Amino acid sequence: MKNNKFMDQLDKIYENPQNITMPQLETLLFETLKFFESVRERMVSNDPQEREKAMQEAVEMQERLNQLTESIYAKTGLSKEKAQQILSNPANFKPEDWEMMQNIEKELAHFQKNI
Repeated sequence: MKNNKFMDQLDKIYENPQNITMPQLETLLFETLKFFESVRERMVSNDPQEREKAMQEAVEMQERLNQLTESIYAKTGLSKEKAQQILSNPANFKPEDWEMMQNIEKELAHFQKNI
């Protein structure tokens, strides 16, 4: 995969997801967005091999992100629904962290809209 440094970051988080900090989470989310934006651009390439490679990378990344999410749920003992409930409550965060998360949500929505 082209983004080895990014994948190494994911692997480190996967090893100890309970120790992730807000700045690390922010970096991870923005790097993930950049990764998928790169994939999206390559998927419209005129080169079929480039499109295929981009698709393979997207699938691999999706699988790794799913593994990371499941690992976090398992290590914290939270269900997906409970985690979403916690993450959607601004009272659970410092105001600056809540604002950062709202900005990330907007970026994700924008990205998904433009896929």
